Amino acid sequence: MPFLVLEIVLATAPSLVLAAAGIILYNRKHNLATMLAAVGFAAVAATQIYGAILALSLTPGAWSPHGWAYALLRWGTVPSHWAIIVGSWFAAAGLLWHALGGASAAPNNRWRGP
Repeated sequence: MPFLVLEIVLATAPSLVLAAAGIILYNRKHNLATMLAAVGFAAVAATQIYGAILALSLTPGAWSPHGWAYALLRWGTVPSHWAIIVGSWFAAAGLLWHALGGASAAPNNRWRGP
């Protein structure tokens, strides 16, 4: 059990920090690139939290067909799998777009030229 908690903390904490950084970046520069990064990192963090809840709930008594752990495993595995993939791509594309300067940093989101 201590190894499981350590693994959850090591896997979930960085995604939560990146989600918070994406939200802070979006609050500073409101544009599509930073929104993609914030939404992508938030999707990855939500998926990591889902995985942590599922991993902690895998006790022998939680596996009844009417238990909530069974419902999480049955209905949430495929959407969470795709959420982490799509979220990672959104975050990567948004950060790359922002870093290359494709999104304007002007307050009214209009490019003012060099």
